[in-house]
Amino acid sequence: MQHTKENIQIVVFLLHFYIFEITFFHYSFMYSKERFIPLGLKIRVLFGDVSSIVGFSIMALGLIFVIVFVGFADFSDWKFKPDSPKTQGIITTIGATNSKENKNRIYAYYYEFSDNKDTKQTGVSYGYSGQYQVGDTPTIIYLTEKPTYSRIENLRKEPFGMFVVFTAIFPCIGLGFAVFGVLTGLKNLKILKYGMIGYGKYIRSEATNTKINGRRVMRLYFEMMVGDKSYTVTASSHQPEHLLDEAQEMLFYLPQEPTKAVLKDALPGRPKILSDGSLEDYSLFPSALFLLLPLTVLIELLIFYKMMTS
Repeated sequence: MQHTKENIQIVVFLLHFYIFEITFFHYSFMYSKERFIPLGLKIRVLFGDVSSIVGFSIMALGLIFVIVFVGFADFSDWKFKPDSPKTQGIITTIGATNSKENKNRIYAYYYEFSDNKDTKQTGVSYGYSGQYQVGDTPTIIYLTEKPTYSRIENLRKEPFGMFVVFTAIFPCIGLGFAVFGVLTGLKNLKILKYGMIGYGKYIRSEATNTKINGRRVMRLYFEMMVGDKSYTVTASSHQPEHLLDEAQEMLFYLPQEPTKAVLKDALPGRPKILSDGSLEDYSLFPSALFLLLPLTVLIELLIFYKMMTS
C-alpha cells in the first residue's frame, strides 16, 4: 500500500513537471522565436510613422524648389580657374526669360566666339536688360578642356545666382524628420521581430507642444512589469484614446533590454496578434501607398543629380 502511494505521488509529480515543461516550452517558443513580419506591415511601420510622412512630404515639396532654382543656379565660378582662357565674342541674340530676380526680368545673351583651336563655339549667359546690345563684343571665358562650357565674363552661366541655395534648407529639415521616422521604424521592426509580449498599465499623460490635425499630441506613460522589476514605456499620439481603450495595453519588449519597448497600438497600422503570438497577415495594399513619397523624393534627387552633372 505504501509503495502504491509513493508511486502515485511520483506519477503526480511527473505529471506536474510535464505540464510545467510543456507550458514553459510553449510560452518560451511563443515569445522568443523570431516573428515573421508581413511585407505590408514592414512598409507601414517603416514609412507610416508621422515623422516619416511629414519628413518625406517636406522633402518632396522642397526639392521642387531646389530643382527649379538651384538646378538653374550659376556655380561656374567653381569651375573656371584664374588661368582659364579668355577671348572676345560677339552678341548674336538677346531674349527675355520667364524668370525674375528682385522683380527684375532676367535676359539671355546669346553669343559666338572662337576658342584657342580656332573652332567656332556658341553659348548663352544671363543678366539684366541693357547690359549688352546685339553686335557688342564681350569678353568670354571658357574651359580649355571643354570649350563648349563658357560664359560672358561679367554675366552668369545660369539664370540664378548661388543665393538660391537657401531653398535647400527645406529639404534638409524634411530629411531630419524622415531620418528620425525611418530610424524609429527600424527600431520598432526589431522589437516586433524579436520582442516578447507584455502588458503596460497606464500611469499618466502630459501634453506636448506639437499638434497634428488640430489635436494636441499627448505623451503617455505606462508601467510594465518584467519579473519583479518595473519599467516605464512611453508613447506619443494625437489620438490617445487608441492607447487607453484597454485596462492594460499589449506591448512588445526586448527580453535582454526591457527598456526598449513599444505599445502595439502605437505602431503604425496597429498590427493584430494571433493566439500563438504571431502576427496576422497584413495586406500589401494600401501599405504600398506609403512608398509614394520616398519614391517621389528619390526621383527628384535623380533629376537634380542629372541636372547638376549635365
